[in-house]
Amino acid sequence: MSNGLCGVQINVNHSLAAHTQAFQVTKEMNLDFLAVQKPYVIQGEPLRANFSCKTFMSGDKRAILYILNNNLHSYFKSRTTYTSAAEIHFNGFILNLTNAYYPPREDIETVLEELKDFDFKKSFNLLVDDFNCQSRE
Repeated sequence: MSNGLCGVQINVNHSLAAHTQAFQVTKEMNLDFLAVQKPYVIQGEPLRANFSCKTFMSGDKRAILYILNNNLHSYFKSRTTYTSAAEIHFNGFILNLTNAYYPPREDIETVLEELKDFDFKKSFNLLVDDFNCQSRE
């Protein structure tokens, strides 16, 4: 196990090639996690990895966390319409890893309300996201 966590975030924009390549590159680089926004979808379901990993999805299935390192102790933390969060226990620390995708037509103040109820106490927190939404001003 390395001294840190390594991962990548990518908006694949519903592309099969981009989603497949993201899986391939993260496996080749032996990364710990992959955060995907706007995944490629087959019959209403996001593309699944062809290898063992834990998967956490937002309610609308547009923000997905793939925990690729099976040696990590990772657990479902929370889910909202636009976010998925995993709790990762690593080297004596707790990391809340949250992936978010906010659509362009949404108001940013409204969608940020989703984050205020998360339990981020006694842990480190990493938010990866695609803030596509707009401000009212």
